[in-house]
Amino acid sequence: MSDLDTLIVTFQTQLSDVMETVVKTAMFEVTRLVEDGFLEEMQRRNQEVEALRMELQWAERKIRDQGGNTGKCVDCAKDAVKLCSDTAEEMPKEQQDAYSKGQTS
Repeated sequence: MSDLDTLIVTFQTQLSDVMETVVKTAMFEVTRLVEDGFLEEMQRRNQEVEALRMELQWAERKIRDQGGNTGKCVDCAKDAVKLCSDTAEEMPKEQQDAYSKGQTS
């Protein structure tokens, strides 16, 4: 093998090592960004679900306070089923806060 061939092989090896490092770094960064975005979206969805749960409990309480404590089941569509009796006052402080945040957004 000539000196030129040896230099070319050495250059190709070094270039290959550098490219491998660049690709691994890029994959790591892209994966990190996607994970961060996914976690933020999941957190936002969980807050939204909790706010909707609080709103449902509030509506059930309002209906119950207006004289009725039965309603239509959302799962099986039966009439005259007992509504949930959870009230905002019985909820932990974190849930009340989540409800308040959900109402203002």
